[in-house]
Amino acid sequence: LSSGADVVLDWNALMIDAIRGDNTAPTLSTRNLAIMHTAMYDSVNSVLRTHQPYLSELDAPEDTSIEAAAVGAAYEVMKILYPPFSGSTEELYTTWLESTPQTEATTHGLALGKQIGQLALQNRVADGSTTNVPYIPSDAPGAWRRTPPNFRPPLTPQWRFVKPFCLPELEPFLPPAPSRKRTEARLLFRNATLFQFPLATKSDLDRAGLTPPLNYRATNLRLVAP
Repeated sequence: LSSGADVVLDWNALMIDAIRGDNTAPTLSTRNLAIMHTAMYDSVNSVLRTHQPYLSELDAPEDTSIEAAAVGAAYEVMKILYPPFSGSTEELYTTWLESTPQTEATTHGLALGKQIGQLALQNRVADGSTTNVPYIPSDAPGAWRRTPPNFRPPLTPQWRFVKPFCLPELEPFLPPAPSRKRTEARLLFRNATLFQFPLATKSDLDRAGLTPPLNYRATNLRLVAP
């Protein structure tokens, strides 16, 4: 860690590297990033008490380090969600420990963060992300179907049933099914233009290591950069 480094960005970058190395699907990687960041948020907020908690708000001694709390939460989540990358996780954690004064504030912060990290993980144990849901493509309006050139199978079709992070339920926000006439018009336009523009294919993005969550991260970092 460099002097003045932001621990939130450091742990975010570590999980991004794990997502690339593990080839985590965009849906699952978004979930994993959300778990880590909500855990860090709740850990810091448990100390500052300035905002509404996302999931947990635990008591913390007055001298608790908010940086240590964020590190403890990220460390706990990272080592559980990406065990094959335990070496990198331990290296980042140890490097931070060696550059941080070993005070009661640090000890309290790490303990708080690790506890909230565990609560964040427990909250998503049965969220539906690992449920096996078969999906049979069809030509019905609004139904997904395989697309050229590779005609790949559906990606995580169970995601429709995964517990949302913020919304209490999805039904009030779902749009009505499209009519067949509108669907046919969209398909006609798609078929007429699909191969007429030099669009980046998913394979192009995969080779560049740019899955949707990583694209969003790059955009957000540009927005918050000083």
